Amino acid sequence: KLIKDSIHGVLESGEFAIETAAFLRKKFNLKGLKDNNLKKIINKIYQKKLFHNIGIKTPQHKLTTLKKLLEDDYSDLSFPLVVKIPESFGGKNVWICKEQKDLEKTIKQISKLDYKEELLLEDFIKGQEFAISGFINNENIYDFTSYTVKRRRATAQLEYGILNCSND
Repeated sequence: KLIKDSIHGVLESGEFAIETAAFLRKKFNLKGLKDNNLKKIINKIYQKKLFHNIGIKTPQHKLTTLKKLLEDDYSDLSFPLVVKIPESFGGKNVWICKEQKDLEKTIKQISKLDYKEELLLEDFIKGQEFAISGFINNENIYDFTSYTVKRRRATAQLEYGILNCSND
């Protein structure tokens, strides 16, 4: 049995635990990201605006909807591109489309999800992909995990990562 006063913090190790950790922080009135702020923080559109405002470059992008994609002839798009449902994390609901037929398959998959909000389309940047998790305590930054992301197929779902831990 957990004693509420004995819990001083909740730390998630990777994106897949972010929702659970936020819920627990709210439930036990702990400092940190709460589930009521989670949607804003994991939203890729919000992240791009934030990064732009502080001078961090991100891939070129445009916003669209499933309805517009269903009506589009794709002539204004260049491939490869990445399609993202903005409120996602950990590679979930992210598709890499190398050519138009991949985009058509992605549109069918999104249609099955019955997703009606804005979609994010962005240029695909070829290169090594990393995921990094860390935390800040008393103004000290701790990098406790970094993953070299490997993907086995074009759907951008995380297949496996190589975990590196350091005390630096």
